[in-house]
This record gives sequence, C-alpha cells and structure tokens, in this order.
Amino acid sequence: MKYSYIVLVLTTAVTFGFSSCGKRDPLVKDLSGNWTVALDSTNSGLDAKWQELSFNQSIRIPGTTDEARLGTKTQGAAYGNLSRVYKFIGPAWYQRKIKIPASWGEQPVTLFLERVLWESRVWIDERPVGSRDALGTPHIYKLGLLEPGQHTLTISINNEMIHNIGDKGHAYSESMQSIWNGMVGRIELQSKPQPSVSHSRIFCEPGSDRISVDLVFSESLKQSMAIRASIFESTNRKPLLSKELQLDPLPGQTTASFTMDLSEPQNSWSEFNPALYELEIESELGDRLVLIHSALFGVRSVDHDGTKIRINGSPVFLRGNLDCIHFPLTGYPSCDVK
Repeated sequence: MKYSYIVLVLTTAVTFGFSSCGKRDPLVKDLSGNWTVALDSTNSGLDAKWQELSFNQSIRIPGTTDEARLGTKTQGAAYGNLSRVYKFIGPAWYQRKIKIPASWGEQPVTLFLERVLWESRVWIDERPVGSRDALGTPHIYKLGLLEPGQHTLTISINNEMIHNIGDKGHAYSESMQSIWNGMVGRIELQSKPQPSVSHSRIFCEPGSDRISVDLVFSESLKQSMAIRASIFESTNRKPLLSKELQLDPLPGQTTASFTMDLSEPQNSWSEFNPALYELEIESELGDRLVLIHSALFGVRSVDHDGTKIRINGSPVFLRGNLDCIHFPLTGYPSCDVK
C-alpha cells in the first residue's frame, strides 16, 4: 500500500520597507556597529541598576566578548575543546544610542536579536522592557511607541546556564561551540504597521495551479484590509501573478485567508531542481504602498512505496554527517545562509 502526503518547503520572513516605486522605506534600522560594553563579573549589575550608567569599553556588534579580547586570557590549549583566547561567562551589559525617525512616531517599535546566548534583558531610557531566554531562536522585544529622537538602548546578556540541561547540550558546550557572550546575526529595530503579519502558511499541491494562503496577524483585524498579493519566480524575479484583494475577517479573528490561481502549474522543488517562489504582500501605509510581508516557498510531494521514501515520485536516499555544530573560526554559529 502506498501512502502519500504533501509537504510544503517554506521559509517565512516578515519584511518591511519597499514602496510602490521600488525605494526602501526606513522601516528597519540596522543596529550593527559600535556599541559600549561592561562585564558584570560579580553579577551585581541588576541590583546596582547598571541600566542607569554609561559604559566606556567599545565593542563591535555583531560580535562577542571573545572577539573584543575581553574577559580572562586563557593559558595553553584546552583538552578536547575549542581553545579560546579570552573567556567570559556571566552577564555582560551592552549599550548604544538609537535615533527614532519622525515617521515612526505613530507605529510600535520591535527589537530583533537573531542569536543570543542565553538570557537577555532590555531597557529603553532606563525603562525595563522585559527578558527572554532562548539558545536557538531570536530574542524579540516589543518596545511600544517611542518618541522621535534619541534614546538609550541597554541590553544585559547572561551566558551562564539559565536552565539545567546538563553538560551534553550541543547548543551550550565548550566542546561544540564556545559559551560565547554577545549578539550575532541581525540586530535591528523594526517599525511595523499595525496590525502586522507575524507569519504566513502557504498550501499547494504539485502540478496544481492554485495556491492557498493564510496570513496570521499580530492582533485581530478590526476592519477590512486592502492588499496586493504578488508571486514571483525566485531566481529571476519573473512575475507570475499580482492580485488586488480585500480581506474581510470575522470579529476577533487574527487569520485571513485567500487563494490565487496561477496561469501555469508550479515546478516541484528537489535538491536537483530547487524551484522556489516568492510571495509578497503589500498594503497601504498612509499615502504609500509598502511591503508588509514576504515568504520564500517551494512545493514537493513526499510519499513512500513499500520501503522506499520518495520525493516527487523519485526514490531519495537520506544522508548526512555529524558535525556537532563546530565553529572553530569564531566560536559561535554563523547566521549567514551560506
């Protein structure tokens, strides 16, 4: 007996900042660059209210205290582990000035930290925002409405073992990657039109010309919303379809759904033919049209016939290697797609 089902290959990214004329709106502010830092080796910064202080030591972000040559200088090579030149475990406090443009005055601001090890706490102008702890997913903070002008952003990052996961966790081990302290990947402020799209779900069947889309919003839609949905081939940006739509949600509903019929069936994705498509959702923001969401997706069918697993009807051999997430050049994982 053969069983089959459809699997969607989908990478979703909330994207802001393309106007109808193709120019980027300043709805994302990159915070990479020079920050200041202070090492809290006695873990007393919270009680001493370090968020009210100014720090003098410079550090480059994205980056870590190891790369800034901060902490304890190690002696000799480590046995069985990555050999760090500098080592620091505990809270480190990072700070920089940020400038909120006038166009952001009526839109909530979000802080996005792509990779942090392990716990972070955030203050805006000494006002506590909250804390997050995660080893492999972004730390995201809703900063709320911020007055246009200059503000002080302070972030405390503690790379101690926040939860007891033992000494074999690959995401927290000197033998796999260093127990680094810092911020890597994307560090940015995002100004999101409300309600914003938090993520999407895209459904389609190989060989079909119909795509069903669920948009999940950050809050319930209080009124109808006009959007333009467009689909492109990812490799050459060839437009396949653009459609004006009116979303009419039910009261209290955070999800809106619609379908799109392409003029031709989609190509199925495989490792030998990685056909990908882009969905873009635009909406009016004031007097301009901006891109509020984009998603990169592909379609493949996965089934099995007896003992064979098949993708798009062809047998596939699943293979891989154990690399133990070693990152010897930096001691922390790369956030680049390559």
